[in-house]
Order: sequence, then structure tokens, then C-alpha cells
Amino acid sequence: MTGAKFEIEKFDGTGDFGLWRVKMRALLIQHGCEAALEVLPADMDATAKAELNKKAHSAMILCLGNKVLREVTGEMTAAGVWTKLETLYMTKSLANKLYLKKKLYTFYMPAGRTISEHIDEFNKIVLDLANIEVKFEDEDLALLLLTSLPASYEHFVDTLLYGREALTLEDVMATLNSKEIKERSKAKGDDGEGLYMRGRTDRRNSHHSRGKSRSKSRGGRLKCYICQSEEHLKRNCPKNNRKKSNGFVKKDDQLSSSGSIYDGSEVMMVMSAEALLDWVMDSGGSYHMTPRLDIFFDFLECDGGRVLLGDNRECKIRGIGKVRLQLKDGSSFVLHNVRYIPELKRNLISLGTLEKEGYTVKMQSGKIKVINGSRVILSGTQRDNCVYSLDGHAVAGELNASVEEKDSLAQVWHKRLGHISEAGLQVLEKQELFGKKSLGKLDFCENCVLGKSHRVSFGVGRHTTQGVIDYVHSDLWGPSQVESLGGKRYFLSIVDDYSRRVWVYILRFKHEAFGKFKEWKQLVENQTGRTVKKLRTDNGLEFCNREFEQLCTESGIARHLTVVGTP
Repeated sequence: MTGAKFEIEKFDGTGDFGLWRVKMRALLIQHGCEAALEVLPADMDATAKAELNKKAHSAMILCLGNKVLREVTGEMTAAGVWTKLETLYMTKSLANKLYLKKKLYTFYMPAGRTISEHIDEFNKIVLDLANIEVKFEDEDLALLLLTSLPASYEHFVDTLLYGREALTLEDVMATLNSKEIKERSKAKGDDGEGLYMRGRTDRRNSHHSRGKSRSKSRGGRLKCYICQSEEHLKRNCPKNNRKKSNGFVKKDDQLSSSGSIYDGSEVMMVMSAEALLDWVMDSGGSYHMTPRLDIFFDFLECDGGRVLLGDNRECKIRGIGKVRLQLKDGSSFVLHNVRYIPELKRNLISLGTLEKEGYTVKMQSGKIKVINGSRVILSGTQRDNCVYSLDGHAVAGELNASVEEKDSLAQVWHKRLGHISEAGLQVLEKQELFGKKSLGKLDFCENCVLGKSHRVSFGVGRHTTQGVIDYVHSDLWGPSQVESLGGKRYFLSIVDDYSRRVWVYILRFKHEAFGKFKEWKQLVENQTGRTVKKLRTDNGLEFCNREFEQLCTESGIARHLTVVGTP
């Protein structure tokens, strides 16, 4: 409320209504009009009632967003507005109750979330359940909070539970907060600033020193000498205009002191304009990530969690969207679910994510290819530092919008005329069949490439059989339209997978296949001293019957049955 001593955020229907409800009641208490939410005494003066109701009603109206305000404009009393809001945003239905209970019972701490954020989310669920009159024992809530912790907290949970007679939620939260504070202070003690300070002190007598060490003269944290910021040191200041390193350290410049090692890390922090345009094809990234906001389209700004970098530094995900990549061959490809992380220094394409989406990744002879079937979707080249870089660039977000919204005139007529060639379009344009407008150049057509593609050929088979008659193929052919001299119309073929030797038996009827196979089995096993281990046949009834199954079961022969229409 403008001009009031106490202010709360306006409720717009998307926030936490239970928490806003508590704040609103506290605000009405400060204004002395909380009684307007209940039934006022009958002996109270009418003027005082109206004044109290107006004061409480106006306070509530000013704390509501426009969307919510439209829903309660019909209520003229503070109690009516309060009841209406509870009906709309604090439903006590069975479905809502079961949903919140399920959310609490399956509550789990995801990777990248801090303990304080996890506890806050847990308290929100418990408060929502309390608002719909669902109560839990304090010990049960404490146990639910402990079981929601990841596996890395297993020893911590065992230590907390051991030797206790009672467990309260307050004790668990206090212990978890103490653990987080301890880890945070430990991380601060091991961060880069401590390393920089020690390195500068170790080489204060070298030719790089400018006087006495300043690391001991300050009582507080180190500050940047240029902009006086505590977030970074002078060597990392964006206002520092000294000459940047090109990414390589000369052998003569390396010092034996530990300070030279820390100064060498500046090379990794240098970010040029070319680095922002380049896309690294990374096999260790969990997501597609970029620090550039201008190349996104269909962008959704949200809190997407955090990612952990190689130096154990956490970076927050500010949003998710799509990025269009323009390749050197003229084709384009859209990366979905790209994370926007402003703290990054490079654009990263996650090869693991592409493989999860069904693409194949191949690296050979300094080239990397992302393949879908027979078509190369993305390609990259290996640099001197053994990092693969994309052969292409990202298209700006505004250009993406224009491409999505409207095709060129040449593209439109190319599609209308059954994907006619560009030469055919030029012939028709010379005949002025398209009017006086110029068609322009025909852009790359993805559908034409897909329509002219063919299946990838089958590779050469590799036999892994270790010995003769370990794996046997068998099939029955017939009946023949012309009988043999002996009156036979069928033949049974048996092929050894290892030696490729073939046995053929001429049959009069199909049911003779079992007897011939049994006869062949006894012959080859006696001659070779080995046993048949696996038999591959089709699903014909001459092979799939009780006698055949019983023989294979007794002899320990594994059956492999082929699918109809395959070899």
C-alpha cells in the first residue's frame, strides 16, 4: 500500500496464497481492523462497523493484483473478500489434499539446490497442507525432511538419528542450517581469493612487486584496486585495459613461485568476442548452454536451477529457449531446451543430450559429425587444443522470428510447384508467369534433401561364433511344382555359422524334417566331438512343434526364431 508504514507484495494469483494470507492478517492487525474478517458483535455501533469494514476492505483491495481484483469486485465487505479468496485459492477438495500429500511424501532434494532453499520448499508444502486443515506430527515431519535428502547426506542422517530418544523438526532444521553454514565458510576459505593473496605475498621480492604486500594491511576482504568491488580482484576487473593474453604462456615467462601459477589462471579467464561466437561441441556437458541472450527465440525466463562448472563453481540458469544454428553448407538446425547462463564464458553444445535425442555422434580424423540416419545434422573441426568447434554460427533471435514467420517468394513457389528446381523457377520467372515481382534466390530446402536421400547400406557382418556347430541355421524349402525322380518336393537345408558348411536333405513330406534333423545332429556331434548349442529357424510348424521343442530342451539347444519377412 502506497504511503503505509507496513507493506506486503500484491497477490496476483500465482504466488503462495497461504503465506500472503498470514502477511495480510498481520497487516490488518497493525491497522487495527482484523475484527472485520469475523462476524462483528451485534451491539457494536453501525457507524463504527461501517468504518471498520471500509478500512479493512480498502487495505485488502490495495494488496491484490489486477487479475485477482477482478474476481472479487462483487464483494463489498472485508469478510466477503476474505472468504472468496479462500474459496478460489485455498480449496479443500479431496483431489487437492491428495495432491499435496503426494507432493510431501515424494519430496526430494534435486542436485544443485541449497539446504536453505530445500527447507523453504518443504515449509511451503507443510503450510499449504496446514491451510486446508491437514496436520502432521512433528516427529513425522522431521523424518520426512531427513528422507528427502540425497544419498550424500546418508552419514549425516545416521549420526543425527543415533542415540536420540526424540526427534523434532526444529532440531533437524537447526542442524541442517549449521551444516550449510559450515560448508559455506569452508568454501570461502578455499576460494580463489585466498590463493591469489598467498601467491602475491610469495613473490613480493620479485621484479613484479610494487612495494609492500597489501594482503596483511587490510582487516576485511580484498577489493578490486580499480573499481573497489569485493566481487573480484584487479586482474579480473572488466575495466582493466591492460593487454590481454592470447591463451598461451611462454616458457620463459613461467616462474618457479606459486604466485606464477595463480597468475597463469588469468589466461583461462580471458574472453574475447570470438569466443562468444564460437560453439564448443562438448561431451561432458549436461545441457546446451550459452551466455548470449540475443540468439534465443521462444525464450522462457525462469529459475532453472544451477549447473556446476569444472572448478566447482555454481552458475544459475536464468531461462530456457531455442537457438537456431546456421551451418556452412547453408542448412540450419534448432537446438531445443538451451539454458541461458550469463556467467558462462563459452557456448556449449551437449553431445550427450543429442545422443539421448536419438542422434549418432562420430569422431574421426579431426572431424566430429552428428548424424540422423544418413544425414549429417551438425559437424565440427578439432582445434589445436583438442577441442571440437562447430562449423557454423548462431542466428540472432530477431532473424529467427522472421524465418519462422514468413518464407521468401522463391520458397513459396518452390513448394507450390512440387519442389521445382531453382533453374526451373528462373525459366518461369523470365516468362513473367509470377508477375513483375522478383523471386530472388532459393534458400536451402530441407525437404528436398530428405526426399532424395536413401537408406544407409548394411555393414559387413561379423561372426562371433567360436567353433563348429555352435550356431546352426536351418530352413525348409518347398513344395516344388515338379517332383524329383524319387517323388520328393521338399528339401531341408542346415548351415553351420562358423564353417559355412551346408547339408541338404531331400524330403517327401514336411513332417520328415524332425527325423532328418535328429539324424543330422547325431552324425555331426559324433564326427566333431562337439554339441549343437544354438539353432536358428523360422516359425514354421515343422520346427515349432512339441517333438522339436522336447529334443532341444533335452539336448540343451537354445532356440532363435526369426521374424517374418527377415533373413
